[in-house]
Amino acid sequence: MTILRVQGIGMTERRWQALVLAASAVVIVITAWCLANGITIIFMHLYYIPITLLAYHYRKKGIAGAVLLSGIYCALVIGSGAGATEAAGALIRACLFVAVAALIAFLSEAVAQSRDNLKEAGDIRQGIIQNANVWLMVLDKNGVIREWNRAAEEISGHPAGEVIGKNTIWKQLYPDSGYRKEITRTIAGIIEKNDYLENFRTTISCRDGSTKTILWNTKMLPPESNEQVQFIAVGVDITERTRAEDALRESEQKYRTLFDNMLEGFAYCRMIYDRVGRPSDWVYLSVNRAFGQLTGLYGIEGKRVLEAIPDIRNLTPELFDMYGRVALTGVPETFEIDFKPLKRWLKVSAFSPEKDYFVAVFEDITERKASQERIEALLRVQEEQLRIINASPAVSFLWKATEGWPVVSVSENISRFGYVPDDFTSGRIAFPSIIHPDDRERVAREVAYNSNHQINDFIQEYRIFDKNHGLHWISDYTHIRKDTAGGITHYEGIVLDITHQKQAEEALRETNSYLNSLFDYANAPIIVWDPKFRITRFNHAFERLTGRTENEVLGEHLSILFPESYRQSSLDRVRSTLTGVRMETAEIPVITKSGEVRTVLWNSATIFDDDGKTAVATIAQGQDITIRKKALRELEQLNANLEKIVDERTHALNEEIRQRRQAEDTIRASLDEKVLLLREIHHRVNNNLQIIISLIKLQMRTVEDPEMKQVLSEMRNRVQAMSLVHEKLYLSKSISSIDISDYTRFLATQLFAFYGVDHRRVALATDMEKILLDIETAIPLGLIVNELVSNALRHAFPDTRTGTITISSHPEGDQISLIITDDGAGMSPSYDWRGSTSLGFRLVNSLVDQLGGTIEKKNGKGTTFNILFPRKTTTESE
Repeated sequence: MTILRVQGIGMTERRWQALVLAASAVVIVITAWCLANGITIIFMHLYYIPITLLAYHYRKKGIAGAVLLSGIYCALVIGSGAGATEAAGALIRACLFVAVAALIAFLSEAVAQSRDNLKEAGDIRQGIIQNANVWLMVLDKNGVIREWNRAAEEISGHPAGEVIGKNTIWKQLYPDSGYRKEITRTIAGIIEKNDYLENFRTTISCRDGSTKTILWNTKMLPPESNEQVQFIAVGVDITERTRAEDALRESEQKYRTLFDNMLEGFAYCRMIYDRVGRPSDWVYLSVNRAFGQLTGLYGIEGKRVLEAIPDIRNLTPELFDMYGRVALTGVPETFEIDFKPLKRWLKVSAFSPEKDYFVAVFEDITERKASQERIEALLRVQEEQLRIINASPAVSFLWKATEGWPVVSVSENISRFGYVPDDFTSGRIAFPSIIHPDDRERVAREVAYNSNHQINDFIQEYRIFDKNHGLHWISDYTHIRKDTAGGITHYEGIVLDITHQKQAEEALRETNSYLNSLFDYANAPIIVWDPKFRITRFNHAFERLTGRTENEVLGEHLSILFPESYRQSSLDRVRSTLTGVRMETAEIPVITKSGEVRTVLWNSATIFDDDGKTAVATIAQGQDITIRKKALRELEQLNANLEKIVDERTHALNEEIRQRRQAEDTIRASLDEKVLLLREIHHRVNNNLQIIISLIKLQMRTVEDPEMKQVLSEMRNRVQAMSLVHEKLYLSKSISSIDISDYTRFLATQLFAFYGVDHRRVALATDMEKILLDIETAIPLGLIVNELVSNALRHAFPDTRTGTITISSHPEGDQISLIITDDGAGMSPSYDWRGSTSLGFRLVNSLVDQLGGTIEKKNGKGTTFNILFPRKTTTESE
């Protein structure tokens, strides 16, 4: 039976039934009376009282009672003769009554379920607290005990009845007020900061007068609404454990004192065996202080030897057998071992306290063992040093610090100069006599200076004569030897022949001088700038062009050469060279010192660091085309004037014929002049490109890095390919077109010669029709042929492999097909030549795009590249 207490009154099921029936009856009576007296507004709200009571107490079953009351209400309203409107309103209110009852029933069900769950949880918590075998108690922030389980009663001796609801128990548990305040303050501080307390140890006084050690863990409980903050404390009696720990600690301290102060290393270990019973590893269970001092291994306890010394099995496998026998048989052993992992000799005494365990006591006998070995090693080292000295290119001398520097000893390898040691040690030859007369006084002066100024080590370079009177440059490293009083007794010298080095330095100086002269006195203006566009070189031709001397512009920004109106655009063109872009026939105006603006045709090359990415400098060559530009403008003006003359004189036929003939003669002369001028342009461009090729060749002679030489070689071939176009145009009858077959065949032959290819091993075959191309097509096409043929010559025929490189070209409609094939080693199918970072393939793809064409690679026997590009029609007459 459900019982609900309302302000201390117990509501039994009978009382609930009586209350519900009474409320329902009162509401029905009031409804009948109101309807009889014509009142239709107020009474219907009274139905919420019995409906609420039914739904709250009986929940789902109470909904049926609510439906019944709603039906009675509707029947009374309709039976009183109400109209249709009042009847409809009554039905709506009846439905509302039922809905309210359903809502209250749902909420009541939820409240009841929560109350049951809470009661069940409380019962479980209470059971846990009371039946736990550890001290459990619940207290509030004022220390008042709310729960006190049976384990707490058994440990402390204080029954729950005397404790719950009070906070006086703390004075009984901690009678010492100072100790009690210290504990209270510590607990309060920790809980205030962290809401919990872990592993806090205290000593309590029990009811029987005994003391116990308790280990506490305390945590704040989640607060419920309108309740004070509470804490649950768990205490474990560790009195016996604490006593045992104290006794063990005292015993261990005595043992540890003896253990740690042993002079010998001590290790207690457990042997580990593999599947077939062979010793494979051991674990260090305990070691003393001397173990770490002797081995350098600290923090080793608990680790396996293979973890601490991974190479021990390979370096000292015999140690596993010895320790394994001791651990297995229990028979002690004493032995000396070269413990290679630690590079020490050890004397080891091993015994087994129980099976599979062993104790090793050892001492370091490295010094004793090594004393004789050191003596023998020193003798061997001296012999080896003497052998190395005699075999090395450096000759050792020992001179007395007296007049004439008598030679006390000299190494056998003095023979490289034609002498034998006895020549000097016997006194037959005085060392100063072999020094070149021009250097002898300087050498003596430097020796005296260093001796007087306490410079004990110094190096001199001078010339000496060998026994055949040949002259050698030597580097003499001298050390001054002194006695205990500080007096100089000897000079120790290491003499190294540096003749070849001196010759190389002289050759390098001559080469640099030649290159500088070539640069300074070249006819074309040449300039060099660094990545920050500071001018670093400026030749005489550029001085004549600008009117500025080299000293005036060195270190200045490149912008001083450009007119103000063209400065930004010119710098933008120049800045692109840092990324490797080459200026080729770029017209950039230059302002002279007097303010005159000259038009200069620029071409440039960027020099990169060894990584091939970092720009070091840019070298550019210019050509003053101001006069040429002026001539072109005058020619244009002349043409305009001629047209004007023709138009003005058409009124008279005879005059027109005469003027036309005159104009034709003038135009023919002009055309001849333009042809001559264009041929001169091609010739000068070709000359400039040849200068660049020569500069690259000179640079290649000074570069020793194979990769840099390869880069310069490829650059030279590319410039050669462009130069060849201008040369062909200069020599051809037509200055606007070039025969692709003749140009390609000549270019390929040049590449075969450059790479030194034996035509008997690699042959060149061509199958090309005569096709005329303009310069805009011929130069990119020549560069493509240069890259693909060079690539085939370098990679397709390694070692002594033979084969053929075939170049064919045919017109296909309005397009031209160029096919380059080799039957060599071929390229890997997985090689991404289109996405390659190689400059060659990137250049080929870029040039094909420039021609508006396509390129395809076919795999088979060797490699085939098929290039298809639009045909620009030209004729021989052009």
